[in-house]
Amino acid sequence: MIVDAGPAFAYLSADDPDHARSVTLLESFEGELVIPQLVLAEVSYFINTRVKRAVGAKKAAEAELALIEDITTGTFRVEPVQEADWPRIAELIGRYRNFPLGITDASVMAAAERLDTPKIATLDTRHFHTVASTRFGHFELL
Repeated sequence: MIVDAGPAFAYLSADDPDHARSVTLLESFEGELVIPQLVLAEVSYFINTRVKRAVGAKKAAEAELALIEDITTGTFRVEPVQEADWPRIAELIGRYRNFPLGITDASVMAAAERLDTPKIATLDTRHFHTVASTRFGHFELL
């Protein structure tokens, strides 16, 4: 399953309203949890803005360390953007320019298609429900 920024951030942040739902989803999933590299940057940004602002720099650092530990222990696998993903990312952004669909969401979709994984954990159902996959018709949103 591809993990988008919303559930990844909520999983790490006990104060997030979607924390319990994200923990249940991610911990009960029996397959591999893949975080595209651009999503990782977005999660870090959320931690360093939302968590730091709400509870301080120390808690933000602890959240980032928890994320790194989840990566190093294999809870999450970071998936780099491949050279072949960029044309698909550009195609998606161009086709859905009225959304607007950003690079991060488009990279999630491109990775899902390349890895033949229709399952996406996301809180951003507006974008992901609308976009058609060239491989699956529509993505399976969890």
